[in-house]
Amino acid sequence: MHRPLLFTSLLLSLTGCYSSGTADPAPLPAPAVSLDLACAPSSLDVAWVSEDPGLHGSFHPVSLEVAPGDALLMRGSGFGGDVVRMRDGAQIATTSSPPIDAAWARSVIVDPETREVIVRELATGATVRTIASGADTREGWWGETIARLSDDGARALVLDCDQSGDATHARLRGVDLASGAIDDVTLPLGCSELWPRRTELRALAGGTAALVIGLRPRGPAWIDDVRTPANVIARVDLARGGVSTVVAVSDARPPLALDLAFDVLDAAISDDERVLAVTGRDGVLRRFDTTTLQPIGEPIEVGMAIANPVSYLPSIESAVALSPTGAWIAHVDTEGAIVVRDAASGAIAAELAMPFDRREDGSGFGPPVAMALRFVDDGLIVGASSGVARFGCGGVTAEPVRPSGDLVVRASAPEVVRSGEPARFTIDVEGAALPVVRAVRFGDSAMGAIGRDLEVWMPGPGTTTVEIVVDDGVRTARAEARLEVLPAAE
Repeated sequence: MHRPLLFTSLLLSLTGCYSSGTADPAPLPAPAVSLDLACAPSSLDVAWVSEDPGLHGSFHPVSLEVAPGDALLMRGSGFGGDVVRMRDGAQIATTSSPPIDAAWARSVIVDPETREVIVRELATGATVRTIASGADTREGWWGETIARLSDDGARALVLDCDQSGDATHARLRGVDLASGAIDDVTLPLGCSELWPRRTELRALAGGTAALVIGLRPRGPAWIDDVRTPANVIARVDLARGGVSTVVAVSDARPPLALDLAFDVLDAAISDDERVLAVTGRDGVLRRFDTTTLQPIGEPIEVGMAIANPVSYLPSIESAVALSPTGAWIAHVDTEGAIVVRDAASGAIAAELAMPFDRREDGSGFGPPVAMALRFVDDGLIVGASSGVARFGCGGVTAEPVRPSGDLVVRASAPEVVRSGEPARFTIDVEGAALPVVRAVRFGDSAMGAIGRDLEVWMPGPGTTTVEIVVDDGVRTARAEARLEVLPAAE
């Protein structure tokens, strides 16, 4: 199916009326970046495939988070995640761990009732800071509060829905977790979206700036006398109070022109934080300068048309990824293959077939589509509803460095728990030089967490022996606990 690539980009500077400070965004510092791919993209081949039952909600955009030391990988969605070893794809546990910083040292959660934002140390479970809700809990819904941490875990970004005036507006706060100092900016945009696509919040420059991807303008957007439910990408300079936005659309129409259809499907930011790449429901990939929001290069036709079982709508799906230095860009083509392009010229450097088998058990909706892509130094990782796979140079990946010594697990567990109530485990680890996943296994289940505290719903009444596992992607330690599960209280 051909989709025309006529491209219109509307750049709006909105600082004058809606925020204090100068309108010119401060240039981003250039953080250190890792080396780019260790081989030409044409040399990439499948290193391993980890297939599993479809993760509920996996047709929502999923994330692929690599732990420091490149030993663990978390594939996540809004409904949970799973953690696998980077070296072989072996699954360790399913987890509901909240968003974490790049060091896998701190987590941030939004309380679903009060919408307070809570930041915790994962190793100890200690609360770093509790941030009051910035929205009216009587009228809002939990999806209107989104929280993320800067890569170093020193700042929290909180996107709320401000309902104090006649109309609702998105409100972004940047919080210094050590001092509690807050930068507060109201955006001239609607509140965050949850369905069928969730608004994305990305930290820049150590959390002093941010990109908010997938907000709607106040009122209808008009492009060439045609109403379009366009999404907005906003760059917010929290320290200076500046907001700039861009609406990027083409004249290609979605299969169903419904106002709830999201424009932005996936987004990626280069390691030097200078380039943003987004894919849209119109089947177009676009790149922007993260400081000016000016377009970079020509738009690229991408995406495979599928029947999306989450939104119940036909959609054109394509994940997007940028290599560490931004030299390569990856996306999905109309047949579902993964395409790697030279970012400067747009030339195709490699086409990689999806390594997953078509499901025959009814849990799949057609062939798997790549819902997340991530470059690593020696290859590319792909996440789909069927699982996760890794491409390496010549089908080979580098072994993570093994720390010296052994892991030691010290766990406490309840001796008695009632059916229908969670059993609370506290799992401490000694000798962990890398981030560690903790898991409780019984039967075919393995429920886990990045932090020390873990709640597990036990099976029916009886005596149950569970295995407690800690794994850093290289080393594993185990212990056992015996629980008496009583009938549910009447």
